[in-house]
Amino acid sequence: MMSSRSTASSSGPRWKTSDALAQKHGPRKTVISVSGNKYTGEWAYNKRHGQGRQEWVKEGKEYEGGWFDGRRQGYGVLRIQGKTVYEGEWENDKMHGLGRYTYDSGDIYDGTWISGQRTGLGQMVYPDQSVYSGDWLNGKRHGKGTHTLQNGNRYEGEWSDDHKHGRGSFWYITPNRRRYDGEWVEGTAKCGAMVDVDEKE
Repeated sequence: MMSSRSTASSSGPRWKTSDALAQKHGPRKTVISVSGNKYTGEWAYNKRHGQGRQEWVKEGKEYEGGWFDGRRQGYGVLRIQGKTVYEGEWENDKMHGLGRYTYDSGDIYDGTWISGQRTGLGQMVYPDQSVYSGDWLNGKRHGKGTHTLQNGNRYEGEWSDDHKHGRGSFWYITPNRRRYDGEWVEGTAKCGAMVDVDEKE
């Protein structure tokens, strides 16, 4: 006849069984943390993994989308106070890849992100309806890009640290069609020439 001790050892310590039952793995209903934050979705070995929705209750923030090893990964949507702020790609818990972000100021950026910063090719539409399309680096216009104003006037050329800087051209569509070609330093035209332009330009 086997003792109760030998029976318990054959199935393993009781704490291991209890611990295994407590592990979050696979689809789960809403799990509420001690801080009041809520997560509903898939888990893998006690970490958010797969598809799920996280709510940060006090901050009024909500993320719904992909997770990997406890971090936001893949496509996802971030909402603040019920409004969609960002929708796009994530990597290692940061906006990374292609995505669209709507700012409180009314600015709307649509383009490439790297580690949470606007970096690469992208377009920003401003509240005054002017539009910048071109290169970005660490959240600033940097490289080559075009800024078109609401009245049709536009700058095409080089940018540095969010300023027109380097070689560039400015088209004056109204009242007369003219173009300035020259050098710019921190947003100011320094050396160049004004020329009349063809109607097709």
